[in-house]
Order: sequence, then structure tokens, then C-alpha cells
Amino acid sequence: MAEFKLERFKYTWKGEWTTGTIYKRDDVVRVGGKSYVCLEGHTADPKFKNDLLATLAGSNPPQPAPRWRLMTDGRSYRGQWTTATTYAISDIVEKDGSLWVCINEHDSTNFVTNKDDWSLLVSHIKYTTNWTPATDYGIGALVKYNGIVYKCIQPHVSQVFLEDNLITTPTTLQVAVARNVEDTANLYTVNGIPQAELTLAKGKTYIFDQSAPTDGGDDTNKFFGGGVDGNGDPVQNPHPLLLSATADGTHGGGTIYSDGVTYLLNGNEVTQQVYISNFATAETRQVRISVSYTAPNNLYYYCRYHTGMGAELTINVSADVAWEVFHSGIEYVGAWARDTLYRKNDLVLYGGSIWKCTDTHTSASLGFLDGNGNLADQLDTTKFNIELPGFQYESEWNNTAEYQPGDIVRYGGYLYFASKYNRDDQPAQSQDSTSSWVELQYGYNFRGDWVDGATYNPGDMVLRGGDLYMALVSIGGTEVDGSTSDYLQAEKWELVIPSKTWGQAWLVGQRYDVGTVVYHFGNAYVCNTWHVASNDNFPGDNGSGYFYWDLLVQAGQASGLSTVGDLLTYNLTRTNVGDGSTIGPAGVPIGSGNNLLTIDDQDNVFWRDYLRTAGEIFVGTHGMDATGYGLSPDKPFRSVRHAAEYVEETFPALTPIKIKVNTGRYTEIGPISVPAGAVVMGDELRSTTIVCNARLDEYQNETEQFSGMWDYIGSVLLSLYSNIDVPALPGNNVVLTKTPSILGLSETNLTSTLFEVIKQKVEFNAESGAVDPAITGTNILTADAQRRRTAAKLDSVAEYLSQQVEAWVRQTYPTKVFRTNRIAEDFMHFFKAVSYDLRYEGTYKSVLSGERYANAITGSNLSDLFRHRDTTGLRNCTVEGLDGALNPPGVYDLYQRPTSGAYTALDPGWGPADERTWIKRRSPYIQGVTTIGTACVGMRVNGLLHNGGNKSMTANDYTQVLSDGIGAWISDNGRAELVSVFTYYNQVGYLAERGGVIRATNGNNSYGKYGSIADGIDPNEVPITASVFNRDNEATVSSVYAGAFGDEIFVYEYENAGENYSSATSAITGAGANAAVLHEDIRHGSLFQSRIVNPSDSGAIGGVGYTNIQNQATQGDTTSITLNPNETATAAEIVGQALYIISGTGTGQYGYIQAYNELNSTATIYKESTGTPGWDHVVPGTPIASLLESNTRYQIEPRIVASEPAYSAANYNIASGRDIVDITFSNTTFVFTDIEGTPGTGDVITQDGLAATNARFNITKNGLVYEVTIADGGLGYAIGDTIVILGGALGGTDGVNDCTIKVNSVSDDSSNSITSVVVTGTGRSGKFVAIAKPNFVLESDTGQGWNEVLLPNATAIDWIKVQAGNNRFVAIAKGTDEAAYSLDGVTWTSVTLPFVEDWVDIEFGEGKFVAIASNSTTVIQSTDGITWTNSSMPNDAVGDSASAEWQALTYGKGKFVAVAGNDGVVGHSTDGTTWTFDTGFPTTTNLQVAGLAYGNNRYLALLQTGETYYSFDGSTWTQGTDVPSQDGSTIMKWNDMKFAEGVFFAICDADNQLVGGDLNGNDTNFAATTEDGILWKGRTLAATKPYFGVGFGVVNNVGSWIVGTKNVAIGGFAKVETGARVKVRTKLGSGGLIQTIKIIDPGSGYSQASPPVFTITDNRYTVAVGWENRVGNGVLAQPSWINRGIGYRSSTTQVTITGDGYADFIPETNIIKLAGLPRVPTIGSQLLFPNIEDDITVDPDDLKSFRVAIATDLGDDGTGNGTKLVQFQISPRMRTEYDLVHGTSVTINENFSQCRITGHDFLDIGTGNFLQTNYPDIYAGGNYFVSAPENEVYETDGGRIFYVSTDQDGNFRAGELFSVQQATGVVTISAEFFDLDGLSELSLGGVRLGGSGAVVREFSTDPTFSEDSNNVVPTQRAIATFLADRLSVGGSDLELNAFQAGQIFVGGETNQIDNIQNKIINVAVPVDVSGADALGNPVGIGGSYVGQMLLLRNFDDSMK
Repeated sequence: MAEFKLERFKYTWKGEWTTGTIYKRDDVVRVGGKSYVCLEGHTADPKFKNDLLATLAGSNPPQPAPRWRLMTDGRSYRGQWTTATTYAISDIVEKDGSLWVCINEHDSTNFVTNKDDWSLLVSHIKYTTNWTPATDYGIGALVKYNGIVYKCIQPHVSQVFLEDNLITTPTTLQVAVARNVEDTANLYTVNGIPQAELTLAKGKTYIFDQSAPTDGGDDTNKFFGGGVDGNGDPVQNPHPLLLSATADGTHGGGTIYSDGVTYLLNGNEVTQQVYISNFATAETRQVRISVSYTAPNNLYYYCRYHTGMGAELTINVSADVAWEVFHSGIEYVGAWARDTLYRKNDLVLYGGSIWKCTDTHTSASLGFLDGNGNLADQLDTTKFNIELPGFQYESEWNNTAEYQPGDIVRYGGYLYFASKYNRDDQPAQSQDSTSSWVELQYGYNFRGDWVDGATYNPGDMVLRGGDLYMALVSIGGTEVDGSTSDYLQAEKWELVIPSKTWGQAWLVGQRYDVGTVVYHFGNAYVCNTWHVASNDNFPGDNGSGYFYWDLLVQAGQASGLSTVGDLLTYNLTRTNVGDGSTIGPAGVPIGSGNNLLTIDDQDNVFWRDYLRTAGEIFVGTHGMDATGYGLSPDKPFRSVRHAAEYVEETFPALTPIKIKVNTGRYTEIGPISVPAGAVVMGDELRSTTIVCNARLDEYQNETEQFSGMWDYIGSVLLSLYSNIDVPALPGNNVVLTKTPSILGLSETNLTSTLFEVIKQKVEFNAESGAVDPAITGTNILTADAQRRRTAAKLDSVAEYLSQQVEAWVRQTYPTKVFRTNRIAEDFMHFFKAVSYDLRYEGTYKSVLSGERYANAITGSNLSDLFRHRDTTGLRNCTVEGLDGALNPPGVYDLYQRPTSGAYTALDPGWGPADERTWIKRRSPYIQGVTTIGTACVGMRVNGLLHNGGNKSMTANDYTQVLSDGIGAWISDNGRAELVSVFTYYNQVGYLAERGGVIRATNGNNSYGKYGSIADGIDPNEVPITASVFNRDNEATVSSVYAGAFGDEIFVYEYENAGENYSSATSAITGAGANAAVLHEDIRHGSLFQSRIVNPSDSGAIGGVGYTNIQNQATQGDTTSITLNPNETATAAEIVGQALYIISGTGTGQYGYIQAYNELNSTATIYKESTGTPGWDHVVPGTPIASLLESNTRYQIEPRIVASEPAYSAANYNIASGRDIVDITFSNTTFVFTDIEGTPGTGDVITQDGLAATNARFNITKNGLVYEVTIADGGLGYAIGDTIVILGGALGGTDGVNDCTIKVNSVSDDSSNSITSVVVTGTGRSGKFVAIAKPNFVLESDTGQGWNEVLLPNATAIDWIKVQAGNNRFVAIAKGTDEAAYSLDGVTWTSVTLPFVEDWVDIEFGEGKFVAIASNSTTVIQSTDGITWTNSSMPNDAVGDSASAEWQALTYGKGKFVAVAGNDGVVGHSTDGTTWTFDTGFPTTTNLQVAGLAYGNNRYLALLQTGETYYSFDGSTWTQGTDVPSQDGSTIMKWNDMKFAEGVFFAICDADNQLVGGDLNGNDTNFAATTEDGILWKGRTLAATKPYFGVGFGVVNNVGSWIVGTKNVAIGGFAKVETGARVKVRTKLGSGGLIQTIKIIDPGSGYSQASPPVFTITDNRYTVAVGWENRVGNGVLAQPSWINRGIGYRSSTTQVTITGDGYADFIPETNIIKLAGLPRVPTIGSQLLFPNIEDDITVDPDDLKSFRVAIATDLGDDGTGNGTKLVQFQISPRMRTEYDLVHGTSVTINENFSQCRITGHDFLDIGTGNFLQTNYPDIYAGGNYFVSAPENEVYETDGGRIFYVSTDQDGNFRAGELFSVQQATGVVTISAEFFDLDGLSELSLGGVRLGGSGAVVREFSTDPTFSEDSNNVVPTQRAIATFLADRLSVGGSDLELNAFQAGQIFVGGETNQIDNIQNKIINVAVPVDVSGADALGNPVGIGGSYVGQMLLLRNFDDSMK
């Protein structure tokens, strides 16, 4: 045990040492910042130094006997350095911003003089003031001098000018090459001195000049030592000089020194590499170095190629260099002045411009003359440069003023710019190079009217008459204006605006100039010649021959009547002459009776017949349907029907005719066909009524008589046709007209056939006959002569025969009462119909005529009333009489339909092909009409009736009072435009059916059962077909996992990791900065989306009740965490759950809760990776926090564990055993030439001697892409032709690898040859290539069957590595300069490398191959494996004498990384050319690297002994876990390791050891895999072999590892299929619903048939979640993090990914995209999907209809078919269970039934028909309607109603999705289409969400706000809980701009800032604690603080 004598530890503190004091032993004093202990008693010397360095008295030589010994070291700050002050050793002073420490005790005099007594401690800067001479400056002093800030670099006293201590001129050193004295080697001479050792000064610039001699001497730098060639000329042997910090530079193991060094060839700056490469060819060669102040004390110059030529350079500080430029600035000193000193960088104003002084000088005192004797500039432009060009406006030019460059003057209308100093130099319009002025702007100066003799300058404007002129030259003085009164000289004046001037009315005696406009007799005239007006030259036809005027505006035709009593006057002229002459006749002709006097546009007078062009037919109650009637109001027709038939028979179709129906009530037999062009117009709505006839009494009970009438006709018809007399019966007064033609029985029978049709129609309609004759017809006049003769004969006897029939009835039935001529009219109607059908073969008119007669019997109340054709109308009348019934209930599903006809309908004609009835020009127009009826239709547009035309009708002011009727019924693609169409009591107000379309505005539907219905689609439509396109998205990152130190980003959490990517980029935005990534890891067989779907038990999507706990921890360690003390969860609820640390200390750590102590809230954490205590990290290998703190925030959530991908292994034979050394895989390049295509579909003009020929193509398969060039365009092709070249012909598989060539353009001539194409198709996958010693290549498409070829080299060399890239293979060998490349893996070509080296590894990255050698610093690069360049690798990184022996190379994260085995050094390069040293592995000796690979954001090195090292950046390495062994103990010999698809795969051999007790030589079946380099897993291969070499490839989207062997044929290759395990997390929403399963690692090696299976652990859920794991290829894994950034937050960071892949999202919202569309479908179109059945209808075959709300054209869909990709917003929204996968077919119906209604009103819909409603009696006695608002609009079977309306309560509605209650102001909206994110304020009292959307939940109490919802409103309690939690436990994410309140308790009721663990609280910002509390007591900070004294210094006021 040690013993201490405590009495020895007795020291006495004496304070500061002072001179003359008596000190005793063990006294302690302070001197400066140090403390000393006294060794012996003494009286202090005046100098402490003398006592400290005292010697033993009398000793010789002197022996040290110090009186003091240093006790504690320290320093004392003495403030600013001052003169005449004693400074002790270690004193610190400040001098001009820098800190100096005293190294010699001294008394200060001058800092420059005393500078050797000081050592610079801290270099800093301090601004003093403007530079002044004779001032003591120290290092770091900043001064301002002429706008430039200089920094003092050497203490000095300033001189007269700062430039005196500023060296700017470089020193040139002439370099040549000579031989040494022994003549054994070359050396450099510098300024003639061999190997001169030079001294360079810091701050100065030196030029080593190796240029060719100017005197023609030998260019030794270029040729010396190279000998001579056969011609005796010197051979180039260049000696480029370089600099290094190591003796002999790179020859001595150093590097090239580059700080401040530049290289110049021929005067141009070049790179170092270019300088060396082009040294010999340049004429001037210079190395320039500006010696920096941080340069080392020694540098060396040396030759790049030869050793021992250079020497040492000593670097010191020059005494005459005291300043360096700190900031280059400028200083404005005002306007330039004479006799003034200007210094460099001064700015002056001169002539409007800012000039910068380039050389210090004094300005001239006076202006001077230039060489031509002209006044020159005052400012010396040789010493100034223009810094900022400018202008200065000097007003009008003055000949006495002096002008400087930049001055601007106005001269005339122009602006001129002074180009040089001048005086009295007049600006001219055109300038030459000697002019002082430059025309700046073409301008104007208005001078008023032109004045003869006035002076004008260019640009002056004058007015002459109505024209505006501009002067082109100066006029006045010597230049006289030659203009006259008639014109202005064109060479001196430019007409700018030809115009007119108004001269009012023409007057005699007035002078008129050219351009004057006057008014005369209604016409406007313009003067063309100057003159004075007289009566002989008035404007117009004056008869005098003076033509001074041109007609400008012609007046309208003058009225012919000018005086009361005039009948007609016209063509009056020449009134000014007064001769009364006229032109043309003046008489009025005499007309006939009933003629109208008419005047046409040419003043021709004539009489015309009233009806000939008037276009009116009259109908009146007093009229007759007879010849001679209907043509005038006084003799009208009696019926509208007859008038319509008359118009059709008389006028051509579309002749504008108005059938004018006078006031009265008209009973009409329907239907009435309104001829094309005709309109039926009543006098007024209420006064004219047209009624469908009821049963007409005079037609009743005449069935027998009707039959007899036809019998009588049959008895006489043959006689009449044969011209045999048929005597007239009494009453028949018509004289029979016999025509010459005589017809017989055949014609009689032909006529009788049509008579029979009439009778059948009458019998069927009126008497329930058995035969309803079909309507047939044509619009082509028959060519059958017999039919035409028969029709003509019938016409000739028709009137006689019709009267004869009526006479026969009166004679046969004398008691029958009927209206005179009624029977004759009926049969005349029959005969006209038959005549028509004879001429136009068919039954059309006969059937209609029979229908007319039948309706007279039965009434036409069930028929249509008006049938409309093209351009017809019905106006100003009331129509009524239709009276039907409703179909029985159940006939239709929803509503009953009326049985009666329509008041207005389309005319069906004789059938849909009857073009006479089509609506081609203008739709029928119904205006001012009221319809009254029961169970009938107001407007009926049935699109089936017409095969063409518009199928449309329009209406305005159309009121339809139709009890149980339909107001407007539009169907089958018909159209109706309705304005102010009102319906009352209708069964359906508006009905659009089977594709009918109604567009209506300002109307209403009142009472009745239904308002408006849209039912179904057009069943005859040919729908558009398309397919679902779910791939117009990019991979989507749901969130990032960020936090920990600096808030860096750890990982992406994908919502969808995408598919089919080969490249991608990320844009990261948010609160942070600097994050940068590369997407290098793209997987196959990977999870790209875990889609939340309906669970199997039909529960809620996303489940219910899953755990979602977030809170602050209190503490924790490496295996546990103490949860928040307020945590209420129990162990039973959370054990087994996942726990993630989401912010604060430990962010990124996670595990699962293995146990939970509820008493102390401590959870025991186990690793997910191993099931052992501890934490995993989302970035494996990241150090785990040893202690967790109160800022640690955790989240407890469901634990999801994915199943591993399948593992399989098999071995495959090869023909012969080979010594395989390396394996790789690549896509390949193949070229196929002259491939013949298939024939085209285009035309070839044979007249040109051409014939169709097939095109031929050259096809290159570059990887998986086909590139096609046209070898022969062929003949006879058309755009859009498709040519398919089968994949089998292109080295692949038919159907899979086909190349599809689509013709994009053809030649514009008769040949139609292909000129351009669009190519699609995927080439065959690549192949595996293995190389084996000595020169074998084994290649395979699948890794199962292998073919063998030879490398091209004849000699057996040591092939060592093969690498793939750029769709090719490259192999290298050791100890040679030979290499080989192949485009297909079969055919190899030899190449020569730049050097013979022991090449050891090759890698592909950054688009190039890079190879390294083990015994050399040489590295080579090539983009194609053919042409190679070289550069140098690092040689040593650890400072030892050994050179780095490079063993392995890899590429990843944007850089190449190489590892040396002898010392563990690492080099890295971003381009493979320029390399940087890194220290490397912790273990640095004798490493044997088996494999080096990059993956999963880490570089991993595997040693042959199984040790591993990993690095996140390639520079700093950490030792990882050892690879396991086969038997758990034997160290295997590991041979190779590579990374792919998330897996590092390592192979080994047994190394002739006992493994598990067996000795198998090198054979083994053991391998190992890891995903992170930390957790390894042993793998078993299918056979025990000596394995060597491993590679990975993807064939047909399946990844495989291929392992080679050593000289084994049977099982010579092993094939392994495996992958990485999926890692996911959950994103939870309200109620414990799982919103998203977020993908952290997509894994690999799965398939859609065998996807990953999840095991979810959660003890709290009540409804399980369902999911669908979707597996794909080309899936994005985690990116490589070049920089994880700083300042990012998980909640605000967003990632946008772009690339060549896509994310396939199955639609689950109201947004869907479709491809293959020929056009954008209309809004409202119906989408039908074959897999989505209608869940409403009973019929299981019915498909659900989705309506298009918005359609957005996204452009071409990329298929090459010219079709579109369109995005749709639809309703209803898609549901998860629809599972609408990509490519699902869709049918789009555009012709859906629709009502588009605006400004509409619904009143008491649902109250019923007229009787049920009984308006207004129902209101009597306080009764009220029982309405059905739900019936206002109804959509079914795909029909749509778009409407803006008010309902029966006066509430406003815009469709079903938006409404406003008038009484309450409540707004109802649909959350399906309404984005609540746009609301800045939401008042729940006035807003609710309706439709199918969500509702705002006012009382959400979520205390964590984790839902991030846009439709949840938190309560005050939730907010208070959130803030209290954050403030009480130190929430790391709480951000507050300010606290504002009366009192704030931030740590508890005691108003303390504290935490529950009593730990240190860091306040990282300045805190103001001033003020007082509520009682007036001063406040402050309580507690203790810990600090460390760095410098002793007093605080001054500024620091406080």
C-alpha cells in the first residue's frame, strides 16, 4: 500500500508574482496564465525570467538552479497589444483581430520590431479603417483601399501607397533540360542553373516556362534525350514539369500538388491531363503557381515521366508582400473632373455612363486634340473602361453646348446619341463612321398644318388636307421645300396616314382640298382634286363633266313617295340642274283582281298574285276544304289537316309556308303531317284551339254502307278505266273527263289492291280487323309505265267517282244524314292516296288515308295530333283532345306510361329510311302552345323513326297540362331543346329514355308523380371500347422515416414501389435540405403494393381497432424503453406489438415488445431480425443508442412479419469440367440485316409501272429494345400498316419477342413507300457468361444448358474477371495487356489495353468499364470495352512505405471503391479517373479480399477467412459479423461474393479441412447470404462441389444465382433461386383502421402465384384487416443515399419519383384512367365493366353503370394506334372489391339518356294527377299536399340528370351533390367530389356533407392528431391534451412561434421548466430573463450551471 506524507502537501497561494518580494519554498504565484511553485527562498529579481533561469552561483560551466518550477500551465489574456508594455511568456494579446502568444519576455516597442517575440495563436480578421500610410499593421488587419478590402498577411509599417507592399507581377522562370555532369541522366535547369533549389514567397506568382526557344534553338523540353530517328531528326521525349509536396513527386510515392496551380498551352488554360497529353505538340508551355499562404514549407518540381530531374522549392513569407485582396470591390467618387487623382477601381460618371479606373493617374486639365486635329474626349479612355453604359438626356440639340459620349439630344422628331465628345456638330439623318451622333430613335414632332416656306426638321409632322406627312430631311436655309398647293414633295415628305377631313354638307363657293368629305343628298363623297365648288361640279351625276368627287358611302334606296297624294315617284336625279329630267318609265301598270302592287329592289313595279310568293295558307271556321279555298283570309280552308295536305301536294318541300289558323276551335282528325318548311300558326294562344276529334257522329254505324261503297266502286271502276260511260247518279254534277288512254282489268286490279289496303286499315283500327296492313314506300318516282298510266287514269276519274259514290249513298240510303260532300271528300282523299302509292310504289298514303277514316269513326284521341318534318313549327294555339289511360302497374318497373299519342311528334313517314321526314336543316319549333289532355304526351321525339338527320325538336313557351301524361318524351338518341316548357299533373314531366337527350332551361315540373326521369342508354349505339389503364402513375412514397441527429432521412416508406423500372430519380422536398439519392437497386419478384382489401369475413376495409399509440418515452437503453407514465395500455394489449422510435434519441430503432411491466411502464424490446433482446434499426448497421432520453418519441403499432421468399437449388452439367473463375450476366446486342416485312394495304399506281413490293429492315436488338432502320421502304404501304417480325427470327421466341413495326409515314408520290416507322416489342433476355482458365467461355440463356466457346487469344493467359455493361461483356486477364469483348457472349473480339499489368478486377458504373491492377497505380477506363484510357490510382493512404496492393473493386452510390489487401487502404472515385485515399479497414495488414460488393446502401467486403467489413460511404469502415461456417467451427475459405436483388451471396470451399468430421478436399455444399452484411444465413447447395465464381441474372423476370466449379463436368454449375425478405409497416387512421401498408423493403424472389404472406400481431383489433400482396418486376427498392440531408421531418417531407416505370394502382376512388380511346367521351357517358355487376337491379346480367363527371385528355396512350389516354372522374366511386385490374375492358356508352336542366323549378312533385291534386281546392280548410321530393329527379339504368333547380320548398340545388336550404341556410355537399382541403374556415352550424361522402365529425378527441384528416374537427380537449402532453414531457416535434398569455406554466404549477427525470435541460437559443413577476419582484434564472474557462477576459458592454 502506498504511503503519503500529508504534511508535504502544503502550498501557500501568493497571488500575482511581483518584483522585490521575498518568496519561501512552496509559495505559489501566478505569472501570466501559469502558476509556479517556489523551489527555494529568495527575493524576486526585477525580471521573473532571471529567477526562472537562475544558475548555481560559481558553477562553471553554469549549472541550472531555477528558483521556480511550473506548476500548472495556462495563459493570460492581456487585451489589445500596446507599446511600452512588459509582456511575459504565454501572455495573449489581440493585434488586428488575431491572437498572439508571447514566446519571449520583452518590453514592447513596435509590433513589427517585436514580431519574433510572438507566435500566432489564432488567425482571425478585424476591420480597422481605410488604409493609411505610416501605420503599424498586424496579420489579419482588414483595410479598405479604393473600394477593395485587403487583408494584412505580414506585420509591417505601411509606406506611401498600399501598392508598395502589394506584389502583382508574376516572376517567370525559364526551364530547360540538360544532362548531368556524369552524362548519365537528364535534369532541369532553371534560369540556366541545373536543378536549381529555389525559394518561393507566399502570396507571389511564379511561371515555370517550358516554351520552345524564340531564337530557334533546340526545344529541349520536348526532344532532349530522345535520340534521333532514321532521318537524323530528334525523337520526341517530352519532359512536362509538375509540382508535388513529395520529393520526385509521383516517382517518390507522392501526388501532384494542385493548390493554386494552373496549366497553360499556347496561352490557353487547360487541365493537368490535357497539359501532359498535348505537351509535345504545343509551342508555349507554362506551369503557373500562385503560392498560397497555406502552402507547405517545401515543394518539389519534377518530370512527369522521368525520375531525378527536379529539385526542392523552399516556401517562405516574403518581406515585401504584406497584403492580399480579401474582397475585390469598387468605389464611386462622383462625376469625372479635371486635374483629379484617380486610383484603380474608382468609379466616375462621365457622359451618362459609369467608368472604372484601371490605372492610377491624374486626369488632364483641358481637352486635347486627336491626331486629326479634332477635339478629343476629356476622359483618358486608356485608363478607364466602361463599367455600366448609360445615357443622359440633354434636351434639344444646341450648337454651343459640349456633348460627351452617352448624351442624348432631340433634333427634329429624332433622338440622337453622342458617340464621342463634340461641339457644334449638327446631327444628321444618315451617319458615317466619323459622325459624332448615332440615330437612337425614329420619332415624331407634330407641327400642325403645313405652311409654305417654314423650316422643318426630320421627323416633323404636318397635316395637309386629311393626310398626315412627315419630313424626311431638314427643310429651310439652303434646302427649299418644293411642295405646291396640290402635293408635298415625295423625296422630302413621307405620307404617314392617308385620311379624310370632314367638310359637312356640300356648299357652293367653298374651297375643297383633296381628302375632304362632304354630304350631298344622302351620299358621302370625297374630294379627289382641289377646286372651288359651283352648281356645275356638285358631287354625283352633275352632267357637266367635272368629276372632282368620288362616291364614298352610297345612301339607301330613296322612298318613292315624297309628296302627299303621290302614287309613285322614283329615279329622280339632277335636281341641282333643275331640268326635271328622269331616267326610266314613270307609269304604273294595271293589274288583275286580288293582285298586289309590288316594287322590287331595282324599282321595277308589277302586280303579283297574293299566294304566289306570300307563303300563307288560311284556315278559318267559315272555310271549306275545297278547290278555290285556303288562298285568302276571306276564303280559308276549314281544317288544318286539309291545309297541310294541300301544302304538301302544291309546294316543293321546305318551301316556307305559314298555315294561318284564325281564331276559333277546330276539330281535327289526326294525325296531321306538317310538310317540311311549313308552320301551323294560330292567331293567339288562347283564341285558337285545335282539338283531336272524338268519335264523329256522322261516321258512326256505317260499316255496312262503307263496304257497299267499295262494292259500288268495284262495279264501275273497270268501265271508267275503259272509257265506258257510267251514267251520273242524281246529285253528281261533275262532268266526267275521259282521257285517251284505255285501261283494262290489270290496271283495275292494281288499283283495287290499294283499295283493299285502305279497307283493311279501317277495319283493323275501327272494327278490330285481323289484318293491319304494313306501310311501305319509296321517294323515287316509279319507272313502271303501267303504274303511272293507272295513276293518271285514276286522277282523271277521281272527282267524278267520289261524287258518284256520295250520290250512290244518298240514293241507296235515303235516310242517312251526313254533311254534304263529306263522303265525296273522304273518297277523294282515298283516291289521292292510291294515286300517290301508284306513282311511288308502296302503301304509305293508302294506310294513312285509311287511318284517317278509322280515326273519324273511333276518334283520334289515342293517336298523334301533329307529326313534324324538317323546319316545321306549331305556334300560338291551344291543342287538346288526347285522352288515354295509363298502362297497368307492373308493365314498367318504375312508372306507368300513357297509352295515348302525342300532340307534337316526329313524322315516321313510310319508315326510318324516309328522308322526306328527316330533320336535316332546322328542328321543328313549338312556341306559345298549351296542350291539355289525359294520359298522353306533349312532345314525343322517337329517334328510331329516322335513320338520319337530327332527330330533334325545340320548344319555347310550351305549357303542358297533361294529367297522367308525359310532358316531353325523348328516346332512342332523339334530342330536344326546351325553353320555358312547363308541365303540370304529368306522370313524368320530362322523360329521356334509351339515349334520348333533353336540354331545358327556365321551365318547371309541377304536381304529378315524377319530375324528370333519365332511363337507360341507346340500345342501338355502337359503344366505344377501351381498357383500364392503372399505370399512368409513378412509384409513390407514402412517407419518409426521418429524424435522429440532424433530422436526416433513413428510408422511404413506399405506398407503391412501382413496376417495370430500369431507371428512376427522386425529388425530395420539405423542411430539410441537401438530401440526394440514386435509384440503383431495382428488384424482380418483389412486393410493389400491399393493397388493403375487404377481409374474408366481410368486415370493414382496413379493419377496426388496431393499435396506434404515440407518446414520449422517459428513458431506455439497448434492450428496453420506459413508456410515458400516462400510458394506459396493458401488457395483454401491447406485448407482441411492434414499437418504432419515430423521433428524438434512437430514431430509426425498432423491435417488438417481448414483455411489459405495467408498474414502471418498462417494455422489454426484442429484435425482429433475430428474436433476441435489443433493437434493430431501419438502416441495419447504424449504431444503437446506449441510452434513450425524454425526447424519444415512440409509436406502438401492429407488428407485420412477412414470409421469406422460396429457396431452391439445383446443379446442371456441362460438357467438360472447366476451371471457372468468374460469372456475369448481361443483356446482349444483336444485329439482323435485310429482314423482309409483310405486304402493305396502300395503293400503287400501276400506270407508273409500279407493283407492290415488301419493305426490308435492318434491326438491332440493343438489350431488350429493338432499333429499326429502313433498308428498303417497299411499295404500296399506308399509314397505320403493321408489320410483325416474329421473335424467332430475332433470336427470341415467337409471340414473346416479336418486333412490331407500325408505318408512321409514306412517300408523297405514287409509290407509297415507307419513310418512317414506330417500333415496339421486347427483345429476348440476356445470358449468363462464365470465363474459365485458360481461355474458355461458357454461355447460357437460362443457367441450365451451357455452350462453350473460346476467347480470341491464342496464348493461354490468366483470365481473371468478366464484367457486363452497356449490353456487352468485357473480360480481363492478369499479367498482360490483352482483353476481350463480346456483344452476345458468343463471338469475342480481342482488344489491347494501354499497359501490361496484373489486372485484378473490373467493374461497370457511370456508363463505363473500370479496371484496376494489383501491383500498379494504373487504372483504365472504357465506355465500350474497345477504346481505353488510363489514369492513376492512389498508392498509399496510411503513410507507411508499402504500396497499396489493390485486390477488389466495386461500384455503387455513384462511385467506384477499391480495396487494397496489404494494408486495408481504400480508394474511391466518382468517375473512375480521379481517385481519393481513405484510411480503410480497422484491420490493415495482410487482408485477402474474397469479394467486394455494394448493395442495400452499404459497401461490404468479405475476406477469405470469413471476416466482413461494411461502410455506408466507402470511406469509413466498420467490422461486421463473421460469415457462419458449415459445421459451426471450421473456418471456410470464401472465394467470391456479389450483390443482387437485395441479397449478398457468398460462396466458399472447404480448403482441404475437416468439415463436420469429413474431409472432402475443397468440396462443399455450403454458401451464405445476407441482406445487410450483419445477419448471415447459411445456405445449402444441391451438390457438394469445389465451388468458385458466382453471378446473378434475371431471365424472363426471374432472378437466379449461378455458381461455378473447379474442373467439374457433372453438376458443373449450381443454380440458386432466392431473394430478400419483405419489410413493411402500417399507416393507421382513426379508429385503428389500417390505411396503408408501407413498404420499407420490397424484397425479391417472390411471385404473384407465391406472394409474401403477412403475419399480423395485434391484441387490440376488433375487425381484422384484409390485404392483397401484389408482386411485380422492375420494383424500386430503397435508393442509395448520397446525402441523407438535414432538417427533414417525416410529416412534411414529400418525395416525387420519375422514371421509365409505373405504379399500378387499382382504382378505389372516383378517378379512373382508360386507354385505347379514339376520342374523349362526352361528360355523362356511361362506363360498364364486365366484372362489376349492378347491385341494385334483380337481373344478374345487368352491369353497374358509372357516370363520367369530368374527362381530361392526357394525350396519346403510347400504343402507336393514335388512341388516347383519358382520365375520368366518375360517380359512383370505385370500391375496393371491384378489383379493377389494369387492362380490364370497358364499354363506354355516350348515347345515354340525359336531361340537362337549368333554371328549373320542381313544385309539389309526387302529389299526383289533376284529380288527385285537385288544385286549388285541396288547399281549402287547411289541407296540404303530400309530396314526394325524391321523385323530382330519377336516374335509372345509366340515365343522367344534370340540373340546377329550386325544389318545392324553394331550396336551391345543383344536382344531387349540392343544395342550399333556403329557410336555414344549411349547405349539403358531396365529399365524393368536394375537396375539403380548400376550406379555410368550416362552420359546422352551416355545412354538412351529404351524398355518398363523409361527414364532418365535430367531436374528434384524438389527442395525437395522427389522423391528419381533412374532415375531422378536434375538440378543445383534444388540443389541450396534445399541447399538455408535448409541454410536460418534452415533445421533440413541438414548434411554437411564440407564447402569448397572462401566465404560462410550461413545467407545472410551480412555473418551472423541468422534466420528469431531473436531467439537464439544454436551451440552445438566447434567453431574455429580464422583467418582473406579478408582485413586482425581479425575475431571474434559478439553478446551477457548469462552464469551462477558455480565456480570461473581462466583459465589456458590447459583449454583455
